[in-house]
Amino acid sequence: TIYTVAIVTFLLIIVASAGYLFYKQKEATTFLTYSNQTYGLTFIYPKKYAITETKGVDPQTEVISLHEKGIHLFSQATSSDAITISVYEGASTTTTSTSSLAQWIRTSSFSQFTHSTMIEPGATRVGNQDALLYTWKDTSEGTTVITSYQGRILVFTVIYEGNGDMDRRADFTDLMASVIFGEVQGIPTN
Repeated sequence: TIYTVAIVTFLLIIVASAGYLFYKQKEATTFLTYSNQTYGLTFIYPKKYAITETKGVDPQTEVISLHEKGIHLFSQATSSDAITISVYEGASTTTTSTSSLAQWIRTSSFSQFTHSTMIEPGATRVGNQDALLYTWKDTSEGTTVITSYQGRILVFTVIYEGNGDMDRRADFTDLMASVIFGEVQGIPTN
């Protein structure tokens, strides 16, 4: 009867709505937001990662590391279980164009570009900034994206083992796609 069809339709709408709300709630808790007002940097990252902020080898460098929870982070410089963002203070006062960034990549001991098979880094964008990307291989392999913002060079790196670590590569790609430079209203800062 029409009454039965109406009740079944209504129940299906209720079940579908509950399923959608459950999915959105799960989706919202799967990712966390990192925001740093000092660097004007905001991004989302999977909840499975913990973030640590430490000084780098150079005293004017800060390293923001994302490592999977439960995995011991031995060394940010060599850790194969981390995604890192190295922030070099004052390094980019003359490094605002991609040609200047390319020069920094070729000459900096921090860039890992000497281990790249690429002749030149590729052009890309991070947030609203021009950036350069390259892959490299040493004792492990990685992908690095470099940009400058507010007088700083930001070096985003993911380290992986060969063709494995597809999840980490996907996490890095998602993180890079979510980067926002500048003040973001309504987002709490770390």
